[in-house]
Amino acid sequence: MPIKNGIQVVQEIQAYIALRQKELIDVKLQEPVFVFLTAFKTTSFLKHLISLNITKCYEKPVQFELLKQLIEEVVE
Repeated sequence: MPIKNGIQVVQEIQAYIALRQKELIDVKLQEPVFVFLTAFKTTSFLKHLISLNITKCYEKPVQFELLKQLIEEVVE
């Protein structure tokens, strides 16, 4: 992405949800499921993603069947 990377976007979304959650006493906001598609899947990168509560990371190229399965899981 030209201005921000995926990790920055996730961090901003998580911060926004945390801020809004403080304002909403009776409502529990659910964080979206974040999925990373990368060409840079190293152990340290995966550990960093896990620290951000991101458990789905796939390396390019992704086969169509895997992508279809992933979308079905996220939609459910």
